[in-house]
Amino acid sequence: MVHVLGRRRFLAFLGMMSAAVLPSAARGQGAISNDTLPVEVDPTAPVVLPEGIPADPDEIVSVDIGSWRVISSYNNSRASIADGKATTTQFAMQVGDEERGGTASLELAYWSTRGAYEGTMTVTVIASGAVAAVGGVSSPTRIIADGEVVDSFVVSRGGSGDDAGQQVRDALMLFGDDLSKLVTIGTLQVVMEIEGEDHVVFEVALEETAAMLEQMRLIPDYNYNIRRIGNVPVGAPPPDFGGSTTTETNCFLTTACCELVGLPDDCFELRALRRFRDDVLAATPGGRADIALYYERAPRILSAMAQRGETQRLLPLYFSHILPSAVLARLGLKRLPDRLYRNLMARLTRRYLPV
Repeated sequence: MVHVLGRRRFLAFLGMMSAAVLPSAARGQGAISNDTLPVEVDPTAPVVLPEGIPADPDEIVSVDIGSWRVISSYNNSRASIADGKATTTQFAMQVGDEERGGTASLELAYWSTRGAYEGTMTVTVIASGAVAAVGGVSSPTRIIADGEVVDSFVVSRGGSGDDAGQQVRDALMLFGDDLSKLVTIGTLQVVMEIEGEDHVVFEVALEETAAMLEQMRLIPDYNYNIRRIGNVPVGAPPPDFGGSTTTETNCFLTTACCELVGLPDDCFELRALRRFRDDVLAATPGGRADIALYYERAPRILSAMAQRGETQRLLPLYFSHILPSAVLARLGLKRLPDRLYRNLMARLTRRYLPV
């Protein structure tokens, strides 16, 4: 068993088992109840909220402003072009029995924990048939704002390079770190060369962009600065939870569990789960929403555990959830590790973040 788990994991397992047979009072936790979190406000006092702020900070709020749709919850907002507002988001044509074309999308995000916007413009080649599979398809592409080219590149798919057929451009590089350049744009286009001719694969008349950017900040900033979601002390600098899904981004609960076991930051578990996050979850809108929810709740859960003196509860969670999830993810499974981790977050949320 020592060989399978590794020495540190095995010693942590023995420590967990020995602690389990001790009386709770001997572990110094006998007097701690589930209701010992400090109450900072009078729950009976009437609450007057600013316009647009939901009473429940967990509520997901969707607002259409001009050509935009903003979806906000917790400490973050996402914005994209609202349904029916774009002139086109895709162009496709038949070339013999095959299809050629392209599609594009613009997605923005705001994180109050960092006070920063981020976003991407994604351009994808549409190509089917033997030519795409064998010879490959390359399409010179331009992003155009009010007639001016702001970026140009080539999107390729198939062929010997086995390219993905997609280019993801950083919105901050295109439109400024605060997206201020986006406010000045009237018409945004993506033009792709298809079969030797230029075709517009994405076009939208941008309306009320400044109001959209303000809406993106409204709910997250209120939750972060007024409601103190994230348990940040007044006057302390905001923690960098990170809206990105790079491997450098902290994994909070998983990191805390592994540290308790005595494992390094590059241990098998953290590497496997970070890869699962980046390669599997971040590839879908639902997965990205789960990541955002995790970044918002995990620090609050850890803070509540520390306040209750229950940090040691992370140890059994390592063996029941973290290690199995990492093994399943390493084996290439997708649904099982996701389900196991959802179960973990649901259990901890019920205990430490009750409604």
